[in-house]
Amino acid sequence: MRESLFFAFMFFVLGFVPVGNAEVYKLIGPDGKVMYTDSRANNGNSTKIETVEIDSYAGPAEVSPVGDSAASQKVTIFTTEWCGVCRKAKAYMASHGIAFEELDIEKSRFAREKFDRLGGRAVPVILIGKERMTGFSPARFEAMLIDAGI
Repeated sequence: MRESLFFAFMFFVLGFVPVGNAEVYKLIGPDGKVMYTDSRANNGNSTKIETVEIDSYAGPAEVSPVGDSAASQKVTIFTTEWCGVCRKAKAYMASHGIAFEELDIEKSRFAREKFDRLGGRAVPVILIGKERMTGFSPARFEAMLIDAGI
């Protein structure tokens, strides 16, 4: 009986709760300053508003090589504040004592430009040695650390 009530409750929750949708806006002020936000309201402070297309990668983690210019002996993760997979990856690294550099592509122009040069289309993107991972898999992450000698 308890099991069928549980399944009925889960069906209700999963079937009728709306799915969240995050939108990111790029605001360009009259002085040329760029700001990323989740609110379209500009309060008259922006001359231009654009919707930015950034996905949070939810599929299986993909590892691929990066060019020598992007190779590094440290762990770098490109994130956004709203990305759940990014939070999972950062929590994993923190709980395992792995030092990392976080670059939030919505808060830093430098981070966004570097992300774009790497061909980033979704977050998180994790760079270790000469490899990059889009998404997150603890097993693949550990293998990347070993390959990089970290």
